[in-house]
Amino acid sequence: MSNNPAVRGFRNFGIIGCYLSLAIGLFALGWRRMVPAWCLVGLVSGAAYFIYEAVSYHREKDPEARPSLATFLHGLIVWPIMLPEVIENSLAELGVLKAGQQAPTSAPSEVEERPDDPDGPKPEGD
Repeated sequence: MSNNPAVRGFRNFGIIGCYLSLAIGLFALGWRRMVPAWCLVGLVSGAAYFIYEAVSYHREKDPEARPSLATFLHGLIVWPIMLPEVIENSLAELGVLKAGQQAPTSAPSEVEERPDDPDGPKPEGD
C-alpha cells in the first residue's frame, strides 16, 4: 500500500502541508481560531485510530496490540500522520484497497534471485 515511493512522497507532502497550515493559520487566523480547529481534528483522528485499534484487538486478541486511551492525546499532535494511516488501513481491511507487498522486515533469505540466470535462484555463496 504505502511502500510505493510515489505514494509515500505525496503522503509526506501532505504531512508537511498540515504542519505548515498550522503555522500559517496561527498568524493569519490567530491562535483562538486555529488551535481549537487543530484540536478538534486531532481528537477526531485519535478517536478513529482508537476505534481501528480496538476492532483489530478484538479480531486478533493479541495482548500486545491492546488499544490505549493515549491515542487520543497523540492525535492532538500527530493527526496528520494518524489520519491517512487509519483511513488506509481501514480501507485495506474492508477490501476496498488491495494490500501491497510489505517491506522486508527480516534478514534476506539465503537464496538470491538472478533474473539474468536461466538456471534460476542459487545460494548466495556461489
